[in-house]
Amino acid sequence: MKQFKIYKNPQGIIEAVKVGWSWPAFLVPAPIWCFVKKLYTLGCVILVIVIFATATIVGTLFMPIVWIWLGIGGNGYREKNLISRGYEFEDTIIAVNDEGAIAMYIKSNQNK
Repeated sequence: MKQFKIYKNPQGIIEAVKVGWSWPAFLVPAPIWCFVKKLYTLGCVILVIVIFATATIVGTLFMPIVWIWLGIGGNGYREKNLISRGYEFEDTIIAVNDEGAIAMYIKSNQNK
């Protein structure tokens, strides 16, 4: 079981963000993960770093640092991005995955 923070925007769209380490941010190519999660500025910056990093040995050695940094902080960047897009923190839920966390949040708030 994992801990998820639930965010909701004024249109009722709900997002769940896992607390802690982000395996997808660490394992998926960083720019792709950023673009999928709508972190466009961060994705562009990392894409530029990747392009320049592949040209040098020092840059190639630097890339694992970027992966670890994104694994550690990726979910925090998602939270900040959601808040900047009008989402508000609603609750913290313990669930197996993000879909389960959203389902539990919806179920617990049906009667409110």
